[in-house]
Amino acid sequence: MNFIEPWLPSLAIFLGFLLIRIIFRSVIFKFLKIFADKLPFNTNEDIVDAANHPLQFLILILGLYFALLASPLSYIAYYSVIQELVRSSILITVFWTMFNLATTTHNLLVTMLSFLGIQLEESLANIVSAFLRFFIAAIALAMIVSEWGYDINGFIAGLSLGGLAISLAAKDALANVFGSILIIMDKPFMVGDWISANGVEGTVEKISLRSTSVRTFPQALVYVPNSLLSNTPITNYTKRAKRRIEFNLGVTYATTPQQLQKCVNSIRNFLTDHEGLYNEDMTVTFDSFGASSLNIFVICYTKTTNYLEFLRLKEEINFALLNIMSEYGVTAAFPSTSVYFETPLTTNSVPSTKNT
Repeated sequence: MNFIEPWLPSLAIFLGFLLIRIIFRSVIFKFLKIFADKLPFNTNEDIVDAANHPLQFLILILGLYFALLASPLSYIAYYSVIQELVRSSILITVFWTMFNLATTTHNLLVTMLSFLGIQLEESLANIVSAFLRFFIAAIALAMIVSEWGYDINGFIAGLSLGGLAISLAAKDALANVFGSILIIMDKPFMVGDWISANGVEGTVEKISLRSTSVRTFPQALVYVPNSLLSNTPITNYTKRAKRRIEFNLGVTYATTPQQLQKCVNSIRNFLTDHEGLYNEDMTVTFDSFGASSLNIFVICYTKTTNYLEFLRLKEEINFALLNIMSEYGVTAAFPSTSVYFETPLTTNSVPSTKNT
């Protein structure tokens, strides 16, 4: 009992800080979250979450510190070390909170810049968040090393040499990072766009630091390096304002000029009056004499760019053309060959193979 009694104040102090930690986690933290929800910005809850675990850690460190001060140990010889530990713990708490904030920086950046009237893509905000986390971790390590009396200049020099070595060894990875920045800044495509590049065609699902994920139409997921995308031609089908329908309609040579003229005029009038098509740059004309057909050349542009709506519109146009051709007695042609003999053949000229 005589051995335990001198430690009772230290134990009471530490248990008191444990109780403060429990109260903070169970009461104060929940109250702060409720208060943050009522504020106008939707990122306040992220800020509270970012400080939650670091502050709980700091409460424990302070509890240990004051418990040691009240203990019967002769801590004079270790006083400087204890002070360094406390200061380092405070630095860890601050930078831990900043690191957590950087993890949700894409929300903070988008909200803050939107308040200023600046729109920032979420993909770019994610990249900025990754760079901020690296920068915060490097600064925290440098300050903690400096707090313990080590030469920070040598640390920075070593970090620079290490960074140079890493950059030389990972030049392809860095090329992909810069490629992702170029893609997000230039905006040749965005998440959800239908693109075709370097033999890959599909819908963009994600733009990360290293690669862009493209979901192809057979539902395969292709990861294309950003360095490749930033240096190759990209076709963005989503950004087109209209889609083109182009085809040749072949009719038989038995069609009279009057039938052909009426058919061409009816097709032109139908397409001109259609609400789903643009009147500009529309072409319906008797174009050429084919090997086995009279060719009507048709070009028109749809107002929709949606693929399924485009297919339904093409189907509607095809049925309308069939009805117009049927109305004027025009028949669609198909590839055929006519053979003419200089001397007409008769059945008598064909030798009989029947045995007599």
